[in-house]
Amino acid sequence: MAVRNTVESSRVGTGGGVRNRAVAHQGDCLGRMCCTVQRRDNRIEISLRGDIGTREAELLQRHLNSSLPVEQGQEVVIDLDGLNYLGGAGIGTILALYKKITANRGVFHLTNIPGPIYHLLRELRLDTLFALSPRQ
Repeated sequence: MAVRNTVESSRVGTGGGVRNRAVAHQGDCLGRMCCTVQRRDNRIEISLRGDIGTREAELLQRHLNSSLPVEQGQEVVIDLDGLNYLGGAGIGTILALYKKITANRGVFHLTNIPGPIYHLLRELRLDTLFALSPRQ
């Protein structure tokens, strides 16, 4: 389940995803998505930009599994401000990372979530698992 959003926030296609306008490309690019990871003490900040479809979700999961060692009590913050599209596979990748972090007694949350993506994640009740902060 996903939603596409341009200026008019319309639903497109059967599988969908959420689409927004702005795109910033920086960091490691994986298909149509770029990922920047910053480590600060016991906090990891992951910034995602672009589109996370099926291919990008698979690449992202492999990238994070190989480059992101999880330590006890780690805090992971994912900034979705530049995300244009989030499909079902991308949601699955986020959930897999959440499980990995919380299995090690870590804290996980998503920030700067674009409106349509935020509403989709709330509709899926992911706010009952971890903190969701909409874009201001």
